[in-house]
Amino acid sequence: MPNNMTSTTSTKNSFALNELTQRLSKFDATKDAVSSRLQYLLAICRSPTETIARHGHRIRIAKNVKSLSQVSALTSSSVNKLRKLHMRATASPSLHIRTYEVVLRNRVSLQNFYLFANTSSFNQHESSANYVLTLAFVSLSAVSPSNLSKLTRLKIEQLCLTHDSLVEVLRGCPKLSDLRLPYTDVVGIPIQSFQHTGVSFFASNFKNLFESYKVPRATAFSWWIVPVAGIYPSLLSYFPNLTTSSVCNYTANTTIPSVEIKEAISQHYSRLTGFQLEHFTGTIVFEFLMDIADRVSQLVIRHNNMSVQMIKTIFLPQHSLITLMHFSMSPGFNFEDDKVASVHTRSQAIGQSPTADAEEVLTVEDFGTSL
Repeated sequence: MPNNMTSTTSTKNSFALNELTQRLSKFDATKDAVSSRLQYLLAICRSPTETIARHGHRIRIAKNVKSLSQVSALTSSSVNKLRKLHMRATASPSLHIRTYEVVLRNRVSLQNFYLFANTSSFNQHESSANYVLTLAFVSLSAVSPSNLSKLTRLKIEQLCLTHDSLVEVLRGCPKLSDLRLPYTDVVGIPIQSFQHTGVSFFASNFKNLFESYKVPRATAFSWWIVPVAGIYPSLLSYFPNLTTSSVCNYTANTTIPSVEIKEAISQHYSRLTGFQLEHFTGTIVFEFLMDIADRVSQLVIRHNNMSVQMIKTIFLPQHSLITLMHFSMSPGFNFEDDKVASVHTRSQAIGQSPTADAEEVLTVEDFGTSL
């Protein structure tokens, strides 16, 4: 074989090529085939400890981290440049501790973080293990921009936050634009408030969004918890530039006066163009949807708890509505049978016409099993 020709002899380890090893650290995109080989945790957690220690700095994405062995694989000090992390926090005390150890080590590089609980519980606020340790991923003592959190998207599911912990998250994540708290309870009475102008998408439950916190007497609580009596606003007041809201209503007995909902809409939804609703239960949701500003162009609802006639009654009078997306859990859902009529045709029938920039056809899409 001539000296100027590259050998094609196969190597035992396909990653042992010098040219490839030098390039691996540059691969960040999930679409890159080589990067994909290193991003899935199942392939990593079975590797020897020394292998993880040697290549951990190349791992950028860890998905669906559930078991203690998977988390332990990421606790290597070399795994310190994660950009996307999706993991469970409450399966066991050991998992709980190591989860936040991983988060703390990758705090500066994390851009997308999804933290979820082991199981859903309506009394989850009674267990300390369900409370999110915000100090693990938000530095309160950052003195330079390089030490600030780079999080742009944060999702915390089926866990608990105190109001003041949430404020600290908002303060410590200046780049945050997408915050999702599905089935997460925000508990306690807020002592401090904060407005994050960068968050444009916010998901939470009905109570967090539309129930004010009324404290009639300062003596009702210890002085160090609530310094003064008063009315404390909903979480919507934290996001003045909100454009899309996602609401889950998982308690059928929610009793929030419609007047409070209307006040919150008029005060905090000035920029809203997209609205997503999960779990259609009770008249409270009906009243809320009837009063959404007519500038909303996109709505997502759970179809299997809502009749087509109800959809037409609520949404057709809204002139700017372009897209209605069905959130269906039913495997037998049929778009043709449940197709929503054309906005243009229906609006003419009731003596109304859509706005000039609205499309004539109401698009229906299926978003699967989760928002």
